[in-house]
Amino acid sequence: MLTKVEEKFGTMPIAALEDKRVRGDFMDWRDEVLSVSGPREADNRISILSTLLSWAVDRTRIWHNHAIGIARLHKTDRSDKLWLPKHVEAFMSEASVEMQRALILALHTGQRQGDLRKSVHTIIEKYMSRTRALAKSAMTKFENASSTDFANRRPH
Repeated sequence: MLTKVEEKFGTMPIAALEDKRVRGDFMDWRDEVLSVSGPREADNRISILSTLLSWAVDRTRIWHNHAIGIARLHKTDRSDKLWLPKHVEAFMSEASVEMQRALILALHTGQRQGDLRKSVHTIIEKYMSRTRALAKSAMTKFENASSTDFANRRPH
């Protein structure tokens, strides 16, 4: 994405970045991208440009970031994706215990499905790794133990 910004503005003199009229150039570019690639891509490119210019301001290479506050074009309505309490209750009344636990985890962490899967796999891997280590340790102790060690053991 940074290469797209560089392609468009890479040869622009730094002094031009200080001129507030450059904002119009940024918006014209956003509108070009909008017509070719759509609103999300246009917003993404302006976001990258603004981040780059903020970096330059922080390092005193320039004094103003004229890309800050350019209105986003992409609008999204995810209200149909929200689960209301009635949806959660209906799910919990029908779902298996495992699925109920997955929903509780999702509701309390706000993670997406893919992230939840990664988290669960990480937990399982850690558990299995620990279990393998304990089993290996127990086998080593068993293999190194003499028969008298077992004969002298008291039952619990």
